[in-house]
Amino acid sequence: MPDPRSCRPDLGLSWPTVMDAFRQVGQEVITAPPGPVTVLGIEETRRGRMR
Repeated sequence: MPDPRSCRPDLGLSWPTVMDAFRQVGQEVITAPPGPVTVLGIEETRRGRMR
């Protein structure tokens, strides 16, 4: 099993480098304002108790 800390040594990427990039992009995604809601879905399973 390959060492997860050596993510893509052939590309010169280490695990810390990849995680730093992931965190940066992730932070941009979660801080961006959400778009308008056009469709509201409802869970397919029934909620509450059966009558």
